[in-house]
Amino acid sequence: MDNAIQFSPSEGVIVFNAKLNETNCELSIRDHGPGIPDYALERIFERFYSLQRPDGSPKSSGLGLSFVQEVIQLHHGTINISNHSNEGVIVTIQLPNTQKD
Repeated sequence: MDNAIQFSPSEGVIVFNAKLNETNCELSIRDHGPGIPDYALERIFERFYSLQRPDGSPKSSGLGLSFVQEVIQLHHGTINISNHSNEGVIVTIQLPNTQKD
């Protein structure tokens, strides 16, 4: 959510969705910012890799998404980040549904 806020325009919209079924829980976050440059998509989870902020503020440490990916994998889940076809970025996280009835 923090990245979606930081990379969105000041009047931008951020959409959060959650779905739960018998096998998994899917969370998605979509912003309407500038998107991720194609050259950076392959490296976005790499430790210490950081992109310039659209507003010119200093780059981050480049650790956040790496840590997020590691925690999700430790919970046997997956994370995918891609540019949305219209504009912005969509992040999809899937975690196994381990809830017992």
